[in-house]
Amino acid sequence: MSQLIIDIDVEMEKAIRNAAKRDALSVSQWVKKKIQSAAVLSSWPSGYAELLGSIDDPTFKEPDELKMGLDQQILFS
Repeated sequence: MSQLIIDIDVEMEKAIRNAAKRDALSVSQWVKKKIQSAAVLSSWPSGYAELLGSIDDPTFKEPDELKMGLDQQILFS
């Protein structure tokens, strides 16, 4: 496993330690989780945002809203 060294000021270190403690994680686990979510695991593919509104098909229509209660069972086939 690789290691990464970064320079941070005392205030940032304190903030990171407090956040890690609040999340019941070690500082290393907390930082790793933040880096993964920001840089790798949750990023959308390049160009994803540009797809919004790009469908130019007059036959495409938004489906009707489903009406159901919170406890209603839905069976998918």
